[in-house]
Amino acid sequence: MRSIALPFHRFISTLLDADVPTIAAVRGWAAGGGMSLACATDLAIGGPGTQLLPAYPTIGYSTDGGLSWTLPRIVGRRAAASIILTNAPLDAPAAHRLGILSEVVDDDEAVVQRAFELAEQFARGPRGAYAEIKQLLRTSGSLSATEQLQLEVDAIARTAGSDDGREGVAALLDRRAPRFQ
Repeated sequence: MRSIALPFHRFISTLLDADVPTIAAVRGWAAGGGMSLACATDLAIGGPGTQLLPAYPTIGYSTDGGLSWTLPRIVGRRAAASIILTNAPLDAPAAHRLGILSEVVDDDEAVVQRAFELAEQFARGPRGAYAEIKQLLRTSGSLSATEQLQLEVDAIARTAGSDDGREGVAALLDRRAPRFQ
């Protein structure tokens, strides 16, 4: 099992550490590793047919794919314990209420289309700012408010001094859409 889990975990680590926003398009069932994968992204888009299931207890396994780390950070420790231990399926509305799905579109066919729209939006956005935001979100659960505020000061100073930061302010003042690099 290690030969399967280790490469999967390297991929999950890559998603978690990515400087750019990551998106999952979740159509139909996402069970076991599929649920872990959805929870490892920044945004997860679902449709009316989306169902999430830990699945691990069904086969006598513990979780993998980082689910024991990501799910508590999304829904809280007690809710994560309940979801994983009871192995109850979550439909799209429940997953959205809990914050596992960022968005639920009206049509299962539109799930991938919406994910691509978001990806294109992010591709036109301020990559440096996204990297700073993601790093701030990574540290927010383990630092004091004072420490986090200092990191925010440092990050906003870096982004304000960047080409994208200057372009964003110029575009705001000129009342036009920014053209980030």
